[in-house]
Amino acid sequence: MNAKAPQGGASENLAGRRVRQDKFTVERFLNGEIHAHELPWDLWRVWADGFHAGCERVKARAERANREADYWYYVANNPEKVHAEHARTLKAFDVAQARMKSGGA
Repeated sequence: MNAKAPQGGASENLAGRRVRQDKFTVERFLNGEIHAHELPWDLWRVWADGFHAGCERVKARAERANREADYWYYVANNPEKVHAEHARTLKAFDVAQARMKSGGA
């Protein structure tokens, strides 16, 4: 690919040239010809915002996966405790339902 930015005519406004220049830079970045640290400051900020947002999503997913893994590890290694806790929870639920039906609570 040609590494030289396209040149515009003398009658073009600067904003149009800037957009083409940015588009060219982004295409080079997406093609792997330049790295994030080589982007102009304004384009780097856009890239960094997306990068950090992606990191937060990945971090949240990893934390959830770790919590679920911890729970299932506990269930696998403590089946009698899990069954006893489940039975207590069901009994407490049944008691609350009975109170609601009888008008108490």
